[in-house]
Amino acid sequence: MDKNYKLKGLRAMRDIKQRNMAEILEMTRESYARKENGHSQFTLNEVKVIKDLFGMSVEEIFFD
Repeated sequence: MDKNYKLKGLRAMRDIKQRNMAEILEMTRESYARKENGHSQFTLNEVKVIKDLFGMSVEEIFFD
């Protein structure tokens, strides 16, 4: 399972807590943590919200 280290780093650099990301994505903090840690996948809609939030492409966040 791939972990989203880059996403964690981007979130930390902006001082956004997992709780805040979960609220933005309308899920529990536990669900967000599972996705960020690679135990389940983000939906396409969630990926779009994340890329828009950080102003980056999907590739930059999840694949570089």
